[in-house]
Amino acid sequence: MVVDDNIDAAEALAALLTVDGATVRTETNASNIVEAVRECDPWLVLLDLEMPGIDDFEACRLIRVERPDDIYVAALTGWSRDEDLARCKAVGFDEHLVKPIAAERLVQVIYFAAALRNSAADR
Repeated sequence: MVVDDNIDAAEALAALLTVDGATVRTETNASNIVEAVRECDPWLVLLDLEMPGIDDFEACRLIRVERPDDIYVAALTGWSRDEDLARCKAVGFDEHLVKPIAAERLVQVIYFAAALRNSAADR
């Protein structure tokens, strides 16, 4: 799942992810994040920060309440200070990805997310 209020950015990232056959849902607002997670059962959420509506950190917290162990949540942001990383970690983000994201780094995140999902399924 890609959540970004910039429609072009969300669609571009989704298109990149579908190249290898992934099914990607895009959302342009995090205010219905729990319903979206319930509907599409993602194993990876790429969540842009600083979107209108619900606070993005609250959105991550809600995802963690709904699915604490089997979903990988990565923050997409232009923020790269140490305190930004610490805040993301504190609310439950697994990753803090600074835009623009290098393709190699995105591939690593996808592998980490897939491994998390597979280990959760084995429990």
